[in-house]
Amino acid sequence: MTEPHNPYAPPRAEVGSGVVAAPIPRPRSVTIALVLLAVYVVLGILRLVALVRPMNEAMISALYFLGQVAVVAIHVWVWIAIARGRNWARIVLLVFTLLAIARLAIQLWGWQSLPGGVHMVLDPYALAVGLIPVLLIIVACILLFVPGRRWFENRD
Repeated sequence: MTEPHNPYAPPRAEVGSGVVAAPIPRPRSVTIALVLLAVYVVLGILRLVALVRPMNEAMISALYFLGQVAVVAIHVWVWIAIARGRNWARIVLLVFTLLAIARLAIQLWGWQSLPGGVHMVLDPYALAVGLIPVLLIIVACILLFVPGRRWFENRD
């Protein structure tokens, strides 16, 4: 005797009845982008270490320092999500990249628009410290959105 249909019963399925697709191997471009982002995060951690002394000497506030720690932590979280193939993390990284480009453009514009008679002496080390992380994140973003885009399809 068959049981009457219960509309509140959970759906039934045979175990192992679904087709599981083989995982797609991570493309080389995504791996390179992850390495670049890892270097970016390490540079952020080194920047945090460099901020400890100014914070202890009350040149910067502890709140500013904690904000920078939060920014690095969010970048680590996004890096892990990208490594797991999460498409939303690519989009968050794109937003971070656009913000980094805007910040760099504002800094460069600020250096060019100093009042008359004031000249900025541009330290090559300071320029490298500001430019290298932005270049790393731009290249990583390009690698994730152009050659690596197919790996992120239908993974969320």
